[in-house]
Amino acid sequence: MRWLLPLVLLGCPIPSSRDPRVPDRVRDHAEACAEVLGPIPAVDCREGVRVQITADGEAVGGPVARCDAPSMLAGQCNPYSRVGRIPGQLADGSENPDVDFVFICRVEKDIEGDGPYGIVAMIGHDRATGGTCYFQASDDLAPRQVFPSPQRIPRTAPSVEDWVWQPPEQVAAQDCNTCHMADPWLHSPWIDSAKLPGTDEPVVPRVSGPDAPYQVIGAAFAGWRLQHFALEGNGCTACHRVAPTGCDDLLYSTGHPSAFALPLTSSVEGVPWMPPVGSVSEADIDEVLDCCAHPTDPACNLTDVPRERPPTDHNIR
Repeated sequence: MRWLLPLVLLGCPIPSSRDPRVPDRVRDHAEACAEVLGPIPAVDCREGVRVQITADGEAVGGPVARCDAPSMLAGQCNPYSRVGRIPGQLADGSENPDVDFVFICRVEKDIEGDGPYGIVAMIGHDRATGGTCYFQASDDLAPRQVFPSPQRIPRTAPSVEDWVWQPPEQVAAQDCNTCHMADPWLHSPWIDSAKLPGTDEPVVPRVSGPDAPYQVIGAAFAGWRLQHFALEGNGCTACHRVAPTGCDDLLYSTGHPSAFALPLTSSVEGVPWMPPVGSVSEADIDEVLDCCAHPTDPACNLTDVPRERPPTDHNIR
């Protein structure tokens, strides 16, 4: 998963750490998200599941320079990073089966031990409505393990260390949609090595098909493009969407020869996780790669993702 990208101004000034309006902006955004997703949870990195790193097929328990399946963020192994899933809640406090919050506490450098974390971020998503919210912790809070709910930041918090979460315009300016363009959840062997305890199910949920709704909540995120190639009869896009920004991931996931030139700290031979098998053919992959090279070609049918779920019989959650 890719979470932190260069800051780009979207016409809204990014508040400084001295801006007293930050707590209000964070809480207002969290309240708007809570109207769609229910209560916004706190994040405790200690409760996340550690990603499992292997090198040449053998589990490794310490810092490594190369690994079998690096993170797609920057081709790093990032051992000791943790990923967690928190179920949403209904008004009566019971679990909401349609809502998941997924957080990541990413150790940026190949060092030993839990933390310090270079990135702490959370996505909340309602698979029924498509409503999605993005949160990211403020910079320079790496020693922290616990991050309170963005709904509960004191409005009189005196400093950025007390605010904890970035204001929505600062999160939006990082253009997370460059990677999360087609769907809220991204998968790779690195992130999927973290399994729900006692199961073989990845912590990060699966998207419920190519018709799954997806919309990002908050005026600060209005400039985010959410698009995909709507290719009729293509085996890749019959299961999930492919965004025009996901081409490097496609090369890596299919074991395409061009992937060997990607700036990864691992050899990717032998680790493609979506090779052309079953209903997916080499021609399907080539068609998508052609669209990556020429996204505006009318044949590629570059389309906004559906904001609402179409009323069809095959949409089964």
